[in-house]
Amino acid sequence: MVSTNLIVLYHGTDIDSALDILNNGLDTQRLLTLQSERVTQLGIGWYATNEPETAWFFASLAPGNKGHGYTVIEMELSKYELELLIQRGLAVRR
Repeated sequence: MVSTNLIVLYHGTDIDSALDILNNGLDTQRLLTLQSERVTQLGIGWYATNEPETAWFFASLAPGNKGHGYTVIEMELSKYELELLIQRGLAVRR
């Protein structure tokens, strides 16, 4: 059971990017470097949703998945941490 203080988010991506995130964590500089070298779907940034179906849809369109496959990463984040990221301009809720 998920605590009411936690939010579950999903990120759809290609397999190589998912492994990189799982092994190295999220690194803003690395993300910007990688995204400057290839096409992005929605522009520079890291996108997550609270709907797994939406994450699977975007994972299927991930530019890096051509012939390599795709997946969805599930993560938990406290609502407090998410609000801090939004207040600092590091996250946007849409």
